[in-house]
Amino acid sequence: MDKSDTQKELVGRTYSGVDGYCPLAVYLGRLGYCLELALRPGVQHSSRESEYNLERTRPLVASLVTGPLLVRADSGFCSAKLMQEISAQGAAVGREMAFIIKWNPCKAPVETIAAYKAGNPSIAWQTLRPGKRECVWQNMLDLVDVGNAANPARRVYRLTERTIDKHGNGLLLPGYVLEGWTTTLPVRSEAQDVMALYCDHATHEKFHAEFKSEMDLQRLPSGKFDTNYLVCRFAAVAMNLLHLIGPNTLNEPDARGRQRLCGI
Repeated sequence: MDKSDTQKELVGRTYSGVDGYCPLAVYLGRLGYCLELALRPGVQHSSRESEYNLERTRPLVASLVTGPLLVRADSGFCSAKLMQEISAQGAAVGREMAFIIKWNPCKAPVETIAAYKAGNPSIAWQTLRPGKRECVWQNMLDLVDVGNAANPARRVYRLTERTIDKHGNGLLLPGYVLEGWTTTLPVRSEAQDVMALYCDHATHEKFHAEFKSEMDLQRLPSGKFDTNYLVCRFAAVAMNLLHLIGPNTLNEPDARGRQRLCGI
């Protein structure tokens, strides 16, 4: 939340390079139902104290969903402490509770890994287009109190090599992008399944945009942090109501075309 040129309480320099807040939103399912919209100081790291947000929302999730649970988070939440908490909460409620968390390869020797993969004839590469190919593999992880014997922690990797950019220009040197996803999904979920499940995480950006547009939360009204936090909580309730009303009204025989007001 960009709060540049304001004197609001606890505004700080965020990871995106602006002065503002660092909120945390927890969504359930694919329809954008918001279980938590927590306002946090701008200088707070994404993963810090996020285990308490999951602890607060877990009872509500357990009452709404009867099947296995999957927690999905981006690389800002790549934290062993959070992974341990998810495993502990699943055990506490006696439910199958797995996670997919995007790996943060900040210190990974990408060039060294790429050189090994490119020089190993046993590695299977898939050509996506001329000048672009990728290889996928996975490793088991030895993380304390993460996962269990049936569903141990593992990490899926994807290395992308580009020798021609998207505009058709040849590169002097190959460019490499290394990505990874840490998960405790059952091993029957193959690497491609894990990546496909995480890919849908991009829909969260649409939910964030709705809060900024429909709820007009880009600029919070008060100079007091606690008041702004309360506004965010009410906004989450209002957005959930809009998401409940929207699909039902739009499916009626006499429904008009989709309106921005419905939050769809």
